[in-house]
Amino acid sequence: MYFNLPNGDFMKQRALITLLIATTFFAVACDSSSSKSKGTLSFRTTVWNAENEPELSGKLMAREAGEGEALHVLDVVNIRHLISEIEITTDSIEEGKFPEDISWILLYESSKEILHTDREITIQVPVGEYKGFRITQRNLIKWVVEFDNDFIDLPTLNDDTLGPNATIVNYFGEDSLYEIDEETGEFVKNPNDELLGTFEVKAGRTTYLTMQVNINSLHWHDNNDNGIWDDGDEVDEISAPEGVLTMTDFIVEND
Repeated sequence: MYFNLPNGDFMKQRALITLLIATTFFAVACDSSSSKSKGTLSFRTTVWNAENEPELSGKLMAREAGEGEALHVLDVVNIRHLISEIEITTDSIEEGKFPEDISWILLYESSKEILHTDREITIQVPVGEYKGFRITQRNLIKWVVEFDNDFIDLPTLNDDTLGPNATIVNYFGEDSLYEIDEETGEFVKNPNDELLGTFEVKAGRTTYLTMQVNINSLHWHDNNDNGIWDDGDEVDEISAPEGVLTMTDFIVEND
């Protein structure tokens, strides 16, 4: 069956069809380009003894530290604390730059105190090599240790000059932990040269990133040898396994 259309109407319809095809192609191209510009980041935090056999094998090691006191050397099996934000960047963090010079991407956000091994998230982020972290957390941190066939929390402070609910912000660059100069507001290297490294997110791929705290043991000074955390008790000798030189490591895997 044939239809006779006026020449002008035919030209208008052909132009309309061409426009629709072009528009559809453009939309598909844009969607394809957008999807290729992002990758998946699967992020979690953990501690050394959750991934490796504890050196003390959960056994209590104790010796008298003085009259009425005891020193307990214990496995750190987890960390319980509040990390309110974790942000990442493809910008370089280095001395002389300011925090506002950096473009941050929010990776993780929370208002709850949880175990370190329970912190896990998977998100879509722009592709690129990520070179820095900004971690905002509460000053109070609780070491979860195995003691006398039970698990208990030993609270300590990141910064002894601040209260337990104060907010601590740490900046990790490609080559070091950085601090903010109080006078200039610029990044300055922390002397401990804490090294995390970098990780890459590729288009249409999944990058698995684990941030592992390498603390595996500590000393608990039990001031009255009652096996209960009391005022006056202290934690020190917070240590990494023998031969491990970094406090925190990135473990990066790709699909």
